[in-house]
Amino acid sequence: MKRRAKPIAGVGAMLVALFACTWFVLTSSPPDRFSAASADGNVLVSGAAAASLAPLVVTERDESVQPLVGRVGSVYEISLGGLALPRGFLLVVSYDPSSLGSTAPNHLAIEAFDRARNAWTALPSVVDPSAHTVTATSSGTNATLWTIGIGP
Repeated sequence: MKRRAKPIAGVGAMLVALFACTWFVLTSSPPDRFSAASADGNVLVSGAAAASLAPLVVTERDESVQPLVGRVGSVYEISLGGLALPRGFLLVVSYDPSSLGSTAPNHLAIEAFDRARNAWTALPSVVDPSAHTVTATSSGTNATLWTIGIGP
């Protein structure tokens, strides 16, 4: 005698899971949008994260903090509630074209100082030479220091 599976039990479990997921999505509050600018207006940061991580702070740091050869402009400390920026935050950093010397703007990139690796890391960046800005998205590294660097 063949034993027949009970398809109703599987369908019931699937419906319960679907209901639970739908309830979670509909009752969860969306992440808050944060944005901040440096006091000098050279850095704009924005992104979404849990409200418990507030505030988003952008502070210009001393020139001697974690030196980077080929740095253009100031170093900024950017943190969300004292923590590194989560993945997906948009950073727009302005630069002074006279500080480039003979360097072409397309060689610029936003650099993040990864505390865990104790090294600067260039992020994929977009340069707008007419607006004198470099834009990148935070990668979720353990970074709170940011600047513009000159790459190869």
